[in-house]
Amino acid sequence: MRTDGRIITISDDAKYHLRKEMRVLYAQMVNILDCLDNTDRDKLQTIFRSSVDLPNQEHSLICTLRLPKGKRPSRINEDVTTINMSGHFYTCDDESSSSEKLFIAHCEPLISSTTKGKNSSPSVVKVKSDNSKSTIVFTLQENMMISDVSTK
Repeated sequence: MRTDGRIITISDDAKYHLRKEMRVLYAQMVNILDCLDNTDRDKLQTIFRSSVDLPNQEHSLICTLRLPKGKRPSRINEDVTTINMSGHFYTCDDESSSSEKLFIAHCEPLISSTTKGKNSSPSVVKVKSDNSKSTIVFTLQENMMISDVSTK
């Protein structure tokens, strides 16, 4: 992605994590900043601004990605996924390019949920650790606030 948030390309694996076809993802994710809430947007913009001061440093951010849901997507119904985004800046220094800095990001989903509007019931999210035999179960309200945590 560019440092203004414009997404250049998305890995084909994203369709499995976000449960959307690639053509839909490209249409809904023109700019990553439009898919984040204000706090996460500010954090990512801070990382983008650091491209001058910290060009070779690995950056990491946990943020909530909100994408419209449905055949006629709207922000009333959203697919919400908490992701771990890590990446670094890359500059192409050949003569044919503008030497624009790109942020090469690797994103992994941590928690996902589907909201069903303002009067939705709580969602149950199960998280299984690779290092543990137990599963942690979160009960999430529509605003992604945790109302209950249990183990199985």
